[in-house]
Amino acid sequence: MSENPERDIHSRLILKHLNETFFNQEVCTKFILSILHPEGPVCPSCGAAIDSEKQKIKWWRGERVCCPSCGLHFTARSNTSLNKSTLSFPGLFLMAVLMESGLSMPEISRLTGRPWRTCYDLRDRFHTETRERKGLQKARKVTASYRKVTT
Repeated sequence: MSENPERDIHSRLILKHLNETFFNQEVCTKFILSILHPEGPVCPSCGAAIDSEKQKIKWWRGERVCCPSCGLHFTARSNTSLNKSTLSFPGLFLMAVLMESGLSMPEISRLTGRPWRTCYDLRDRFHTETRERKGLQKARKVTASYRKVTT
C-alpha cells in the first residue's frame, strides 16, 4: 500500500471508469502504429514502401493493404507482436497503460473484463516487441558505426 491512501482511492475510482471507449480510436491507432512502424507503411515481406495515398489511409486505419511490388496482402499488425490480436487499438493502449502503472495481471483482468490469460499474453507480447525493437536499434547503431569505420 502506498503512503497516501487517499491517492490510492482516487486512482481506483479513475481506473474504475477508465475503459477502452475512453480513448479515441484514431489517436490510439496512430500512436501504436507509429511505435510499431516508425518508418511508416512498408511491406513486411519485400520491404517496399506503400506509396498510394488510398493504401496509406487504409494501412493507418489498420485495414488490409496490398504491396505494389510483391502483391502480399497485409495489415499494420502483420509481422509484429500484435499479429492476430483481436483487441482494438484503444483496448491495446488501455492494457499498456494499466500494465505500465504497475497493477497486477489479475487486477487488470478484473478492471478490463478481459480473461487473465489475455492480460498475461499481451504482457509477454509487449515485452517481446520491446526486446526486438531494442535489438534492432542496437543492430542499426553497430551497422552505422561499421560503415563509418570502413569508409
